[in-house]
Amino acid sequence: MQSNLYIYLIGLSVLIFLTIVFLFIRKISSGNDLKVKIEEVSDSFEIKEFDDVKLETQKSFDFEEQEFINDQELVVLNLISMDKSSFDIEQLFGFMNNSEAKLTHGFFSLKDKANKEIFRVANALNPGTFEENTKTFAVIMATDLNNVEEPLLAVRKMIAFASNFSEKFYANICDGKRLPITKQMISHIESKAQEVTRLRQLKNFDWKESNEIATNKKDYPLILTTSRVLQHYNAATMTRRTKNINIVSEDLLLVHPNDAKKRELNTGDIGRLYSGRGEVALKVEVTDKVKEGIVFTTFHFPEHMVNMVTGHGKDEETMCAEYKVSSVEIQKISNQFKTVVEPKENQAELS
Repeated sequence: MQSNLYIYLIGLSVLIFLTIVFLFIRKISSGNDLKVKIEEVSDSFEIKEFDDVKLETQKSFDFEEQEFINDQELVVLNLISMDKSSFDIEQLFGFMNNSEAKLTHGFFSLKDKANKEIFRVANALNPGTFEENTKTFAVIMATDLNNVEEPLLAVRKMIAFASNFSEKFYANICDGKRLPITKQMISHIESKAQEVTRLRQLKNFDWKESNEIATNKKDYPLILTTSRVLQHYNAATMTRRTKNINIVSEDLLLVHPNDAKKRELNTGDIGRLYSGRGEVALKVEVTDKVKEGIVFTTFHFPEHMVNMVTGHGKDEETMCAEYKVSSVEIQKISNQFKTVVEPKENQAELS
């Protein structure tokens, strides 16, 4: 019994002690001695963009390849001191030197092994004024993705440089609008670089005449391209069951006036559309909606079997079937034509 009472008194003593300690800490925490004055730090400062630089004093801010001046794809990063204190300019120059950046016309330029610029670094507060006595708490980095050999590599080198600079000089990495950079932003920039590379590769493809045209243009001088119209979808197995059939009720062959004149074709005539693979009969519509040398039709009505005349070739780059490029010829076979669409067995009546 005495043992239980002894334990109870020890527990009560500990509880009282902890309560006293808690009250004491609470009191001094609310006292004047621990009050800290927090002042607002203004983020308002002016960072000049590259476009603000006058060319007569900063000629070199035009990227080297002049053909890209009107078609730039710029990536811009700002490196801003966390406490807005000026960077140690001597250390900054040493960092640039270790990064193999060369000071040219008041900004630093980083180049690849072929001596072609990857990106440049400038004083963001006053571009073009990097000197040994410069005071600045913000620098700006920029590259033109259209003017570098490897856009994705250039972006990744910029990010790596910015990360090293940030660790060395306690700087925030921000985008062109001076918003803190995020992983999503970096992914977006890298995607942009990949897109520039893809488009550049497409531009570098040498144009080559389709084998379909090169082989058959003597006997079949016209190019047939097939597609859809708004009222029907693909083979029209669904849309022909709707009232859309009252709007477009047949496949028409569109022919340019000059091509029609050479073949004595008029709107409403029946044209024999044929190639080395087969032939179909279609009503002709003479129109300037198509270019001379091109004829157009749809493939919504199975009774016409337009694919009887299309080719079997493929695009050499994409391996897509060349349904838009088929060598054909047209011959007038009648001046009266009417397509009758009859419901098939077990097919809904058209209304």
